[in-house]
Amino acid sequence: MIVITLGKNALPPGVDQDKYLEDFRAAFKAEYDYPIMYTNDEKLEGIKVGFRFTDRGIPLNKVDKVLKRIKSAFNVQ
Repeated sequence: MIVITLGKNALPPGVDQDKYLEDFRAAFKAEYDYPIMYTNDEKLEGIKVGFRFTDRGIPLNKVDKVLKRIKSAFNVQ
């Protein structure tokens, strides 16, 4: 599972947050077959990405693509 912690200004301005996050979760799951869980932390600026796997992880040759895809969906400094 990939855990995305959302901080202040993490989402593009003017979007419906719940719909945006659910659409991204569904598209990401379809593309990479990894589930996403969201948490909130208003002390954080932007996002933080964590990985929690018990049976299978992400192959190292795929991690960069996964992180770039996540960064492209959020406001990352």
